[in-house]
Amino acid sequence: MLPFLLSSTRIGLWSRATGNAPQVTRAVGLRSLAIRDASTTFAGVFAGLAGAHLAFVSLGLFNEGLTAGRGFLALAAFYFGRDKPVAMACLLFGFLDAGQIRLQLAGYPPKPIGMTPYERELLAFVALSIRAQRKAEL
Repeated sequence: MLPFLLSSTRIGLWSRATGNAPQVTRAVGLRSLAIRDASTTFAGVFAGLAGAHLAFVSLGLFNEGLTAGRGFLALAAFYFGRDKPVAMACLLFGFLDAGQIRLQLAGYPPKPIGMTPYERELLAFVALSIRAQRKAEL
C-alpha cells in the first residue's frame, strides 16, 4: 500500500519532491517545510507502532537489544531501493535475517551465522555500485 501511495498519488509526489528538491516545491506554491514535517511525523508514528508491536505483541516483553540490528536492515533496504520503493530488497533482507535465525536454531555457531545478513548486504551494495559505475561509463 505504501509503495503505491508514494509512487502513484499526488501526496507521494509532493513528499518525494520535497525530499529531492525543496526549492521546486516552494516554487510551485507548496509548503515544503510542512510537507517534510508531516512526512517525518508519519514515519515516526509508524516506527513507534512497529517497535511497540515487536515488544508487546511478538515477544510479550521489552529488553535491551530487542531489535538486534533490524534497523540497519531497514536502512540498507532503503538505500538498496534508492529512490524507488522496492519490496524485493525488503524481502531479500528479511529472508536473510530469518535464514540466520533458522541456522542458529539448527545448532550452527551464532556469531558467524549472525553476520551473514550484513555480509550479504555489503555484497549487494558492492554489486550495485559496480553496476552503477559501469552504467555511468557507457
